[in-house]
Amino acid sequence: MSIFGAAIRGFGATLGSPRLVIGLWLVNLVVALPVAGLMGASIGSAVGGSVVDENLRDGFDMYWFGEYREEARGIETSFTPTLTGAGAFYNNLEAWSNGRLFSEYLPLVGVGILYGLLWSFLMGGVLDRFARPSESAVRARFAQASGIYFFRFLRLALISAVLYFLIFWLHRWMFDWLESLTRDMTREWSVLWSSLSVYLLTAFLLTLVHMSFGYAKIATVVENRRVMLLAALRGLGFVLSFPGKTFGLYYGLVAVGAIMLALYSVVAPGAGQSHFVTIFLAFLVGQLFLIAKLIMRLTLYGAQTNLFKALASR
Repeated sequence: MSIFGAAIRGFGATLGSPRLVIGLWLVNLVVALPVAGLMGASIGSAVGGSVVDENLRDGFDMYWFGEYREEARGIETSFTPTLTGAGAFYNNLEAWSNGRLFSEYLPLVGVGILYGLLWSFLMGGVLDRFARPSESAVRARFAQASGIYFFRFLRLALISAVLYFLIFWLHRWMFDWLESLTRDMTREWSVLWSSLSVYLLTAFLLTLVHMSFGYAKIATVVENRRVMLLAALRGLGFVLSFPGKTFGLYYGLVAVGAIMLALYSVVAPGAGQSHFVTIFLAFLVGQLFLIAKLIMRLTLYGAQTNLFKALASR
């Protein structure tokens, strides 16, 4: 099976499951609402009816933000000016890629762990739907598959967490070593390329782990594997056996997602919304992008499942 064929099948399977897309979007919304409510109440209390209220209608008030950050606690510390529009996605990507997410946004890590546990439960039903498209798509089957694979996927998540920790530790060690190596270097381009090499290596290792454990989950569902360490090795072996197709499919869909994010960056409303209609439209545009992002995520799962089923027996 070609990369393009797997992507088309994955996209078709996703569009053919509208209830799945809507259901997962509602799950995301339900998880986000309590956090958004706490953040909104905190900001509302900090702004009140003061002159800051008027200033924020015209643009972001950095003086007020500085005072807010000094008193911020818990989830409040995650509030930054980049949360509006596409900035939130870029900020999260940067924090994830360099490991800063785990050192500066610990309250969000807690929410992320709960969200990850929920997705580990739902992934069983999602992958079962893509692996066995001929079976009837009913809620009972989805819930049953989710329950069957939840603890297996949880064990996979614990194994992958160790690997992610080692990658971020290696990332920091390489930058500390690079800083000592280039401290007296006067050629800026040499320093830039050295730093870029560290980022590219980190991105490659993160991609390898993410793909390997994605295929490990698929192998668990398709081949009914129970020993998760062997499933992880199966996923890694599949990626290394077909590097052109697995990396090509992954990075191809990542490129499509990057284009979507670039378009959203252009059309996304900024923070200067002060009327109900414009606030609602900003919310609507953001939710449409999140649905498109979810469709791309499910497309990746569906495409990888089709690719695994086509090539695993070779």
